[in-house]
Amino acid sequence: MKQIFQISAICMMAISTAMTGQVDASPFIPSAPIGLNPGDSYRMVFVTAGTRDALSTDIADYNAFVDGEAGLLSPDGLTNLTWTAIASTDAVDARDNTGTTALIGLPIFRVDGALVASDYAELWGGSITAPILLDQAGVVQDVFVWTGSGPDGRKDPSLSLGHAGGRGWVGKSLFWMQFTGRSLSEPNHFYGMSEVLTVPTSVVPEPATITLMGIGIVGLGGFHYRRKRKYPSHS
Repeated sequence: MKQIFQISAICMMAISTAMTGQVDASPFIPSAPIGLNPGDSYRMVFVTAGTRDALSTDIADYNAFVDGEAGLLSPDGLTNLTWTAIASTDAVDARDNTGTTALIGLPIFRVDGALVASDYAELWGGSITAPILLDQAGVVQDVFVWTGSGPDGRKDPSLSLGHAGGRGWVGKSLFWMQFTGRSLSEPNHFYGMSEVLTVPTSVVPEPATITLMGIGIVGLGGFHYRRKRKYPSHS
């Protein structure tokens, strides 16, 4: 009986390794949003752990920075997405850069599964349900965040990122997009938003996982057969 348990444990460890790619490590995994059903779409947001200045006039530079920071997320299903900065330059509004201009839109969640806004209208309504203060590793970052925007997600003519005036808007915790103006040369954090995500409708085991499950079952069957031959039952 002890050997059966040992074989079972080995099989389960092999299956776990195939499904997660590791046994001992325990990486941070963003929580699945509560209340969504298979097939529902949503967005995720975080505040970057890293910082940079806001001197660039090109929104692509800030998008690249946020996308790079998101590369520290786990699992790979989220790192392989496109992430954009919730920020405005003289040429682009944050709401346009993130594709959140629809009247209704999708619910938006933090990486711990907490609801930030029920839709885009709430996101740009002046306040949010939960502050975006968790970084890509799930660590609280109560910090200044470059936005260059007003609470409605539109650029401020004199305080957008990269503006010639040398100062831009930063947000902070529940103050969301607009807290105070700071020198664009200062290193500060950024908000990042994911592309549209969809709750999976089903989970299909990978071929390697199925193979390992088969090996485990065959192994248990072989052990039972050998044990039966060695210790035949007596009628």
